Amino acid sequence: MASEYNVMIWSVTEQKWISTYLYFPSESPGEVINETIINEYGSTVESTNFEPTSGYQELLPVDSIFPTNETWYTDNTKTKKIIEKDFTWQGVVPTVIIYKLYATDGITITQTIQDTITYSSIFEQSITRTIL
Repeated sequence: MASEYNVMIWSVTEQKWISTYLYFPSESPGEVINETIINEYGSTVESTNFEPTSGYQELLPVDSIFPTNETWYTDNTKTKKIIEKDFTWQGVVPTVIIYKLYATDGITITQTIQDTITYSSIFEQSITRTIL
C-alpha cells in the first residue's frame, strides 16, 4: 500500500505555492518500487509539513544549464530549507534525483527519496523510487 507525502512547490506560472504529492510505499525504508510519479496540483491541504508563504530558489553551480543541486528556502536569508534536490546527469538528462524534505525547523531532514530514471534516447522510460 502506498502513502503520500505533501510537498509545497513554487509555481512560476501561477506565482504561488502549490501542493504536490509524492507517493511512496508504507513498507520499511529501503523498499524499492517501480512506479510512475503521480503529481496532483491544487489547493493546499492539511499536512505534517509546514506550508511556507514565500520561497527562494538556489541552483548550483550558478549559471549552469545542468544544475547538480536545487534548494528551496523559505526566504533569501537561506536559513530554513523546504526541499533540496541533488541531480546526477548523463548527457542532457538527469538519471538520479535525490529529494531531501525538511521539517518546519528547516534543518532536520524528514524524508529522503531517490529516483533513478531510465531513458530510451531522451524519452523517459521508467522511474525507480527508493525510500532511503
